[in-house]
Formats: sequence, structure tokens, C-alpha cells
Amino acid sequence: MDVLRALQKASTGRKPGEVEKACQKENWEVGQNADLKLFATGCAERAMDAETLSVLSLNAYQVDNMVGILKALLETASEIQHEYERCLTPVLSKLSKGIAAIPDELLALIFKHNAATYGRKQAIRLSHVSRRFRGVALSEHNLWTTLHSGARKEELETFALRSGQDTGLHIVVRNHPGLSVPKFFLDACLAVSHRWKSLDIEETSHDFVPPEVRSLMWDLKMDEGSHMHLPRLEELRIASIQRNELGPRLGTQSPVHVRQKFAWTSPRLRKLELENFSLFYTSAFASLISYSYTFELEWDCDSRIKELHSFLAETSSISTLRLDFSNFIGLSEDEFHLPDIHCRSVTSLDLCFSEYTFGERAEEFIAALTKALHVPNVQELSLAVNFRYADVVNLNNRGENGTEHLERLSDSLLPANHTRSHLTMLTYKFGYEVSRRWASMKPPVDFTGTFTIPLDRISNVTSLTVTTFTGVRFSREGSVSLVQSHLHRLHFRECNKLDGRVTVRSLKDVGVWEQIEELVLEDCASHKGKMVLDAVEKEELGRLWDL
Repeated sequence: MDVLRALQKASTGRKPGEVEKACQKENWEVGQNADLKLFATGCAERAMDAETLSVLSLNAYQVDNMVGILKALLETASEIQHEYERCLTPVLSKLSKGIAAIPDELLALIFKHNAATYGRKQAIRLSHVSRRFRGVALSEHNLWTTLHSGARKEELETFALRSGQDTGLHIVVRNHPGLSVPKFFLDACLAVSHRWKSLDIEETSHDFVPPEVRSLMWDLKMDEGSHMHLPRLEELRIASIQRNELGPRLGTQSPVHVRQKFAWTSPRLRKLELENFSLFYTSAFASLISYSYTFELEWDCDSRIKELHSFLAETSSISTLRLDFSNFIGLSEDEFHLPDIHCRSVTSLDLCFSEYTFGERAEEFIAALTKALHVPNVQELSLAVNFRYADVVNLNNRGENGTEHLERLSDSLLPANHTRSHLTMLTYKFGYEVSRRWASMKPPVDFTGTFTIPLDRISNVTSLTVTTFTGVRFSREGSVSLVQSHLHRLHFRECNKLDGRVTVRSLKDVGVWEQIEELVLEDCASHKGKMVLDAVEKEELGRLWDL
């Protein structure tokens, strides 16, 4: 009904007093009749003739219809208004009371989320807000489960007491210069080792100096001379942070690397993260499902890969594997001889290359690694490369030179004849970080190279996500019909140099554009925000890019 649509339209976006002013009697067409004003006030000096009577009667009938319509609209609108009031009043009433209306159970969940975001001290802050907050905070044992080596003895005792008798504990150890681990902390943790749920150890190591982590493991009774039983331990992280007293470490210097053997049992250990620290395999790792290994490359990186190989060769339960390699400028000139690493149980693989530098040695290392790493059942693959900022702004790496570097990198990341038949989800993440050296200079980044994605090597991938500061194009070796691609979903996120015309034309050239069912452009330079296009809208995008 036109009048209903007009009413709904008039009800939105109106200014205060606008409707009242528009609805004044002089604005009504039926109220502008001069005879109406004359005869209604009794000031007429003549009798009403037939023509005047006919006009006034017709207008009166029209006004009666208006009143009837308005009454019907008012009755229905009032009924709907009451329904909304019954629906919203209870909720708005509670909201008007503020946080006092939130039940304690929900408040406890909010506290847990808040403490996880802002750290262990947030539990103490929350308990000091009010009596109610204190009661909820003290009743929620999970707020007090983090035992940190940097805490005072009184704080440590408070957390241990308020965590209850059987709640899992998270042990955080930070052993850095000026922040050593006190004995009372070690004693307190060892007394409740049966409750450890996660253990996070971070140690600062000095170049060419044996790290203190060995003595720390001794203090925690975790060395091979002790036999601890950790029945509830689920997550373990050990990081050996590199630090050089003489300044930034040069590429020819070898970072400290530690390899340790633990003799303890942990039947529930699921997640292991190591940084510049290797472990011999023991039965303590029999139940692992997630393994993360991070280390800085050095002249003797082959031995680090062999240590990784020996550890993974013993495990058959790992499904999630993350490998992070950094400091490519420190690679030696020797040929890489990496042993084959077979991981049939891995279904999710994350390869990260930090401080990557353009050059043959970096490309050769990645190629050697990806060829040696056999994960035939991988379903999800993430390839992340974090470039050195100095290389990104280097004029010699722009244009065709940059594209050639990226083509060799693409070949190294996805070697030919190394297809993974179960791979369905692939993610590329290319970026760079501005170091302190470059922070004050901030030269403009105008990298114009293009990264090529070989679709024939990822023929079973159905979903592809790309984040990069480079251009993007797709390729396929040989005949288009030789290898059928199953790609249906493309997601470009933060691709500021994405040339839509070049990218889509390359998809058309390899015969894939027509089968793309969903194309997502998120925070790209030419498309702010997020745009999700289905197969129909995709054609409109093609017209937009003049394809």
C-alpha cells in the first residue's frame, strides 16, 4: 500500500519538529477551500448554493476517508509499538541498571576473558574494585592459576592459595639479565608440579657463552638426571632468546643453540614450542599433536635440520607442524645437504621465513628444505615470508629484478613434481618490518615486483588466501586442460599492490576464472573494507576492471 510505504519512509531520517510543521492545517489541500472557512465560521452572507454544497461534500467525504485510514494506521502502529515495548523493556531495564544486573556467572566469564587479555595482575585489580567483584574474583579459581617467576613471594603465595586445590596451573619462567629466577619461586612450583597444565620458559642467551638454561632445567628437576611425573602438563614452550653484549649479531656469528634431554613423563602433553632450543625425543612426547620449532639460521644449519629430523622421525602423532627460520643473511656458502623428513601424520603445515633476504643462498635453502620435507597428507599449508626492509626498498630489487627474485622464491616454496594430493587450503603471507635502523629514515616503499602462483602445483587446492605487498599473477605450465584446477575461492587480504586487471587476466589465461565461485577483497588499496563477490557479482567486477 502506497500510504504505508510513504509513512515508513517519512518516519526515518526526520528532524525534530519537521513532521509537525509539515502537517499543519494550511498545508492540507482539502483545508484550503475558501468556502469551508467562510461557512464553518458562520460569517457567510449568502446561502450555500448547489455547486458549493457539492464541492464541500466531496471534500468532507475525502477527509472522512483520511480519518479512517489514520485510525487504522494508528491502531495497528500502536499494537506493534506495544509489542516492541514488551520485547525491549525488560532488557533495557536491566541495561539501565549497568553491570549490577549482570549475574555472577556471566561476570566470572567476563573476568576470565579480561584476565587472559591483560595479564595475571588483572585478577588482583578486579578483586579491588568492589566487594561484589572481589567475591566473584575469589570464587573463580581459574583467575589465579598463573605463577610467574617475576612475582613477589607474597603475590605468589596469594595466587597459589586462591587457585584452589586441584585447578591446573600455568607456570611462566623468565630468566633474563636483571630478572633471575628466585629460589622461592622454584620451590613453590615444584611443590605443585602435579598441577602444571602449561610451562613457559624464556631465557636470554649470550653469543659464545653457554646459556643458563641448563642450570635452570636442573633447578626445575627437568634434566635427564631427574624423573618427574607431570600428569596434567598439556603445553610446553622453551625459548632461548639471543643477545649479544657487543651489539647486533653479525651474520658470520653463530647463535647459541642448546640441545637437552628430559627424563620425565607427561601423558597429556599435546603442544610443544621450541625456539633456538632442541630436545632429544623421549617417551614424554608420545602424545604430541602440535609442534613448533623456531631457530636462527647459521653456518651449521644442516645440523639443526638433522636434529629436527631425528625428533620428527620418532613422532607419529603430530598433526600440526610449524617451522620458523630467521636470519637468512647468516647462511654459509656451503651446499645444503638436508636429510629427508617424512611426516605422514601432519595435516596442517606452517612454514615461516623471517628476515628473508633476496639472494641465491636464501632461495637454495628454502628449495632444499621444501624438497626434503615430505608431508603427503597435509590439508592446510601456510607459507609466510617476512622480508628484510633493506631489500624491499633497494632499487635493485624493483620491477623485473624483483619479479625474477619472486619467481625463484615461488619455485622454492612449491617445488615442481612435489605435489600434495590432499592439500585443499593454501595461504601466502608476505610482509616486512621496519627495523630500528630504518625507523627514522622511513624511505618510501615502492616495490613493483609480481609474485607468481603456479596453479598446476596446487591443483587440489579449493581455497587460496593471499596477503602481500607485491603484485599477484597466476600461471600454469603446459596445456590448460592437462591438470584440472579445483580452485573455487580466492581471498585477497591487505594486497596494496594488487592490479585487478593483471590478476584476473592471468586467471582467465590459465582457464580458472570462470570456476571461481567466491572472490573476497579485504583491505586492499583499491577496495577499502571488505568485499565478498559471488559468481554473478564477479562478472560486474570484470566490467569494472575493463576485462
